[in-house]
Amino acid sequence: MNKLLLVLLALVISNNSYSQKSCDTIYWKENLKLQWSHFKAKPDTTRPMAASSSPGIAYSAKLRGDTLRVTVNCNFLTCSAWTKSGSPNLLKHEQTHFDIAEYTRRLFVQKLTTAKINSKTAFQELTDVYTEFIKFQTELDKEYDEKTNYSRDAEMQDQWTRDIQTKIAKLKAFSKAQCIIPTQP
Repeated sequence: MNKLLLVLLALVISNNSYSQKSCDTIYWKENLKLQWSHFKAKPDTTRPMAASSSPGIAYSAKLRGDTLRVTVNCNFLTCSAWTKSGSPNLLKHEQTHFDIAEYTRRLFVQKLTTAKINSKTAFQELTDVYTEFIKFQTELDKEYDEKTNYSRDAEMQDQWTRDIQTKIAKLKAFSKAQCIIPTQP
């Protein structure tokens, strides 16, 4: 029996994004860099930050017999991203948030490829593991913002950017979006 589960918990859409005319999804790619033109939402003037974005990971899964096929993507919604500034360092900061999401996605795929999943509880187990990694990403994003002072500490910003890029490169074996997991009865 085919089962399909689509989870988009990591994609947070701001209140004003529904009024946007165009919402594109940008999928993380190694050579793709964010541009200010990708930040299409109206800036929230009530918030003190200079920019906001919500990169995240999402997955879909199908169970066929004893095989679980999971597709995991890292995405950036243009209609929920906004900026009040055109600062190159701030754009680098937002790019690194996107890179943190990709790093988290690869860790999630790594965990899935080594997991022992029961076919009867596969979707609940998948949701539990996903939730664990969303919490990890949230904590890492918070630490990153604090350590870089929201991009104001250029030296620390550069260090974080390099560190996250190195971590992504070390997980190259988990760069594919799809993984096939044999389940146990």
